[in-house]
Amino acid sequence: MNKYEIQAEEYFRSMNAEPEFKLVQEAMEQLIAKYELADKNVLCIAPGSGIEEYWFYRHGCELTFVDIDQYGSIEPCLKQYAADAPSRTLTYYISDAAQFAAKAEQMYDALYISGITNDESRRRSILDKHSVWPANEKPYLDFVTALAGRNLKPGGLFVYQSYYGGVDALYNKHYTGLLKKQLGEAGVRLLHYYVFNAAHSVSLTVGLKGSGREADDYMRRIKHRPELTLFHGRSELNRQGIRKVYDRIESGK
Repeated sequence: MNKYEIQAEEYFRSMNAEPEFKLVQEAMEQLIAKYELADKNVLCIAPGSGIEEYWFYRHGCELTFVDIDQYGSIEPCLKQYAADAPSRTLTYYISDAAQFAAKAEQMYDALYISGITNDESRRRSILDKHSVWPANEKPYLDFVTALAGRNLKPGGLFVYQSYYGGVDALYNKHYTGLLKKQLGEAGVRLLHYYVFNAAHSVSLTVGLKGSGREADDYMRRIKHRPELTLFHGRSELNRQGIRKVYDRIESGK
């Protein structure tokens, strides 16, 4: 596990990714506004070059990235942008997420995971054997709930955005119950679960670390904020609309 402290502004400029930044801007700014994610200390798992996470930075967040750098394209860039001062830095760990979770000690205001499916490496083997997601299978890999349980501050936000190939929660009606149960084991209350109208396996999960009463208070606080109209800005499918499969208040908790 290699750790780099780098100048965030220089790093993002070096990505030369303005079109990609713009592509996800609306989705990310809706997310940040709805869930009050500006000016937070955010742990980001599997960010790659940080196209989505750039908008956290633009909204005053301090960022920690963890990525395995599967193709070896990120670490060479990190070595060029070592930070001279601690202010407005980006901390980047080149590491397997499970390895990082086993050693991480810092607490964060938000945990943001995007681009990987909840079940990642085991989904295909499970669904090859079963027509629906088994009721005894946890949705998340263990490192996810380990980080949420140990490294997410009380009152912190859990945000998990999958891109493709996840479980269809409309076909698997019990799935949100499994999400609630596993997140609950980490002290996280499920707030919202969204899917694409055009692809129910693409999802956005939002939860809060705290008691049921604290989750209810938070839901009331953000009620006046504009509803999401899209997420995952890279896909054209989001333009066909999104659906809220679970709402903590509307679903009776």
